[in-house]
Amino acid sequence: MSEELKDAHGCLIATEVWDEESQKCVPKPSPNAIVTMTMDEAFATIKLQKATIEEQKSLIRDLTHQLGQANGVLESREKAEDIAWIMPRSSLKQPDLEVLPLVEVKRIKNTLQYALPQKRNSVAFGALADLSDREKGLTVGDMSWERSQKRKEGN
Repeated sequence: MSEELKDAHGCLIATEVWDEESQKCVPKPSPNAIVTMTMDEAFATIKLQKATIEEQKSLIRDLTHQLGQANGVLESREKAEDIAWIMPRSSLKQPDLEVLPLVEVKRIKNTLQYALPQKRNSVAFGALADLSDREKGLTVGDMSWERSQKRKEGN
């Protein structure tokens, strides 16, 4: 470079200024504070950010898969508990209940909760007295023992 492009301290006029504290030429501060990196630095930063984003996407996929597995285990457990509750209270068999989705199993359980009264001789009532309506052969539509006998005789 020619001498006319340098100032008295030897700093390049367009790109450097003299720093009194450090007693040397330093790069001139950018007039635009937003643009502080070169194109090469920007491209390198973009590559690093893309790699970080891919790592995070991979982590999110893995965590989503693990969450799906955990939800599957919890739903299976809940379904098994509901099937265990349904089986003694209905004539449905375990293989029939296992193929149903969880929503259907819950619907059956809720129906049975409202349709079947608790047994009177169960531990919940604390009395070992008469047989329950179900053991007497009553159905939900039967109002009395006599009516159920008439229904059975009519068939």
